[in-house]
Amino acid sequence: NDLMFFVLSFYFKFNNPIPKLILVEDGDTNILEELLKTKVIIPQKGKKKEIIKLGKMNAKENYERKTLEKRQIEENIKILKDILGLEKLDRIDVIDNSHLQGSYLVSGVIVFENGAFNKHKYRKYQIKSFTGIDDVRAMKEVIERRYQNDDCDLLLVDGKVQQVNGALEAFQKLG
Repeated sequence: NDLMFFVLSFYFKFNNPIPKLILVEDGDTNILEELLKTKVIIPQKGKKKEIIKLGKMNAKENYERKTLEKRQIEENIKILKDILGLEKLDRIDVIDNSHLQGSYLVSGVIVFENGAFNKHKYRKYQIKSFTGIDDVRAMKEVIERRYQNDDCDLLLVDGKVQQVNGALEAFQKLG
């Protein structure tokens, strides 16, 4: 049963706390009660039945919104891919340098992959090759460190022409 699979996944796989009462529209409440060690009911009328109705309505709206967002992202990626003349655009990386009042220079890389942000691939880099503030050198260092064993279809550089030229030089050095 899809509902039972969803309920069990929600509480066990995703490690959500199990409430004292779970409302379901249908299914075998005895099995769920036994596995979850909590009360599970199928409301027939009243406020609890309305909660089920609202939950279904919210789930439907959320699904429709996410589906529309996904389609819009796919369409925007296709447009960008066409404008740039790329055959594929599965992964976009963004690099930005930052510092705290002129010291502690760091760079961050975020990754947008297959239509979603991939936080597992985000990285923060402490600049090691020099001290002081030099965004171009920092950009080169991060690109050389990150992309000697990694790749992306498009790299966006947050900076000015100097940072972009530094990025190009770093990629040329990598081959």
